[in-house]
Amino acid sequence: MTIEITGVCPDRFAAVREVFTANFEDGGELGARFAFAVDGEVVIDLMGGHADRKRTVPFGPDTLTALFSTTKAVAALMVARLVDEGRLAYDQPVADVWPEFAQAGKQDITVEQALSHQAGLSGFPDETDPAIWFDWDATCAKLAAMAPLFPVGSASGYHPVTYGYLAGEIFRRVDGRTMGTALREDLCVPLGLDLWIGLPDSEHDRCAELMRPSALPKFGEINDAVKAAFLTPWAAPGGRGTADWRRVEIPSANGHATAPALARLMGALACGGTLDGRSLI
Repeated sequence: MTIEITGVCPDRFAAVREVFTANFEDGGELGARFAFAVDGEVVIDLMGGHADRKRTVPFGPDTLTALFSTTKAVAALMVARLVDEGRLAYDQPVADVWPEFAQAGKQDITVEQALSHQAGLSGFPDETDPAIWFDWDATCAKLAAMAPLFPVGSASGYHPVTYGYLAGEIFRRVDGRTMGTALREDLCVPLGLDLWIGLPDSEHDRCAELMRPSALPKFGEINDAVKAAFLTPWAAPGGRGTADWRRVEIPSANGHATAPALARLMGALACGGTLDGRSLI
């Protein structure tokens, strides 16, 4: 079946259009959008396919896509802004701003280690109600109380979900606002970016439906940290519906955006930290 590809793609980027189109022809996409920005200006913006599993809703300019772990890049930018403003330091112990975090030998873990997946808090090893991820305070309290699953700083062990609570609570303790609130107030609304961490109900109808992957990725050596991160029934949010998952703030996993919004925000990091003449970092 031929998929109509719409949008903007200058001739000098024709190879991008070819690869984008091939991904549909090879069965790699149901619906997708790709955007590329230079100096804050979107120069490529391609979309095609459908936003629903039944293939009845075209993937359009207003379709929001779940960002999953790309949300971590946005979270890291929000923390970096605090560092840039002198309100936080990467070599500062997390416990300086979050005293409860010092439990179980974590008193010396730095912000840098927490944000680079070196804190040994990749997931919960003990049986846990997966609905805990919908309770910010309960999740942060459990992280603060637990002992690291590997020696801190000895490795970078991916924190697929916990990263957002670590970064988000560090941010909240310094700024006073949740990360999603600050993102909207400080960046997305002023810059006109259709990007969210914590999606209000009014925007849910614009979301592309989710499809589960056909298989798990290759995790390499399966150790306790990997099991806790990926391979337990409680490793990811569960026990609630899709609407609840979209609504809650999980700054590691459930951001939503259009491709141009994400490209423009992340592109600022490659352009001296500015976007539309405004310094972001």
